[in-house]
Amino acid sequence: MQEISYFYDIARFSGVQVYSLQKGPGEDQSNVLPEDVSIINLGKTFKDFADTAAAIENMDIVLSVDTSVVHLAGALGKPTWVLLNYAQCWRWFLDIKPSPWYESVRVFKCKKMYDYDNLMKRVIEELKKLVNTKFFQG
Repeated sequence: MQEISYFYDIARFSGVQVYSLQKGPGEDQSNVLPEDVSIINLGKTFKDFADTAAAIENMDIVLSVDTSVVHLAGALGKPTWVLLNYAQCWRWFLDIKPSPWYESVRVFKCKKMYDYDNLMKRVIEELKKLVNTKFFQG
């Protein structure tokens, strides 16, 4: 999953601001967005991992593929959802939804190889429930 377009529907949620922590390849995807989508690219401002950690500390939740960002957010105890392909890395096991490594990390996996459309539908449904809770209403 390398397309920022998978996050457009989330960026369109009322009262939600999406930030990209992407550094390096793919970082420029947030430069050209549909008019009704706002994704702020923080990754381009990061000098080191401390900058990434500071940004994560100021977020309500982190959604990411299996990268160092997931592990950093999990270590910080930040609510984090890791989005995985069907044939994911061994670290996330096969049939476990909560992460065995970090209490704050929830695992979402494709049910079929590269089925990111259905994965994101599930993520969006769960995120809608979360947005409607007091967790996001201050």
